[in-house]
Amino acid sequence: MEEIRTEAPYPAQKSNPVSAAISIHLNMLKNNLFLSVVVVALSIFVLFNFNKEGHLIHGIAYLVAMWVCAFIIDIWMQLFPTKAPEVLVKEPKKESFLFILFELLGVAFLVIRFMIVKDWAHVNPWVKLSIIPLLLFIFPIAIAVYLLIKRYSIKQLGFRFDRSLLVSLPVAAVTALTTWLVAPENIHWKEAIQSEGIWAFLYEGFIMAALSEEFMRFVGQTRLGVLLKSAPWALFLTVTLWALMHTPKWYSDGNGDIYGALCASARIIPIGLMWSYMIHRTRSIMPSLLVHATNLWGLQNG
Repeated sequence: MEEIRTEAPYPAQKSNPVSAAISIHLNMLKNNLFLSVVVVALSIFVLFNFNKEGHLIHGIAYLVAMWVCAFIIDIWMQLFPTKAPEVLVKEPKKESFLFILFELLGVAFLVIRFMIVKDWAHVNPWVKLSIIPLLLFIFPIAIAVYLLIKRYSIKQLGFRFDRSLLVSLPVAAVTALTTWLVAPENIHWKEAIQSEGIWAFLYEGFIMAALSEEFMRFVGQTRLGVLLKSAPWALFLTVTLWALMHTPKWYSDGNGDIYGALCASARIIPIGLMWSYMIHRTRSIMPSLLVHATNLWGLQNG
């Protein structure tokens, strides 16, 4: 067994947490120049598409808010450092391979369901039945079962409750305030609860969306972090894969507009990176799960 060793070289805690957070961000830029260029290029592409839709200010506010949230996370972790041990990864190569394989099987189902099959309602029931098992890979059920069989504890899989959970409050507040300032029409809490009911809303928000996606994010970025010996690249690759999994559905909704679907996928990468960074710094999925589940602000939407 080996422990993950991809934690960024954060400076020792300083008396001024703001200065410490600035140092952390400067170190990340210095140590990951190529990745920084990639992220900047992606951000320009996202802004280009916001501007194309006539929402440039909205796009700028979205990207700035994601950076502010990351900065808040670092300040919080300076003030209240986690006592959690480094994340344990027993078989980096095997677990990384299975993670990627299982995610690609999930993508295969989504491609079949939304891009290849045009009329799902009238597909032969036997064909549907043969494809349904791939649902185990859309939601990270298969990888969770495997890791539990390998005797990982719940805490080792990111389910930890400590004071790092409270960092979700200022992060959610920044997202909410920014949306209210630049795109109040995107806030859809009331409509979601009225249309689905409170219990369905909680189930879909916390279980179907947040729990499955944040657990997938935790598994992917920790395993790839060890394999690649780079937490930043592991975060970026995991988030990009997660974003691309949305492409088939958006392709279908857009009547076969693959460019539009890819643009929509690129647009959610910044918020995905912020959620993943929260996991990375807290070593828990609980703060990002809470922020994700309550993300009815729609700041990332045009």
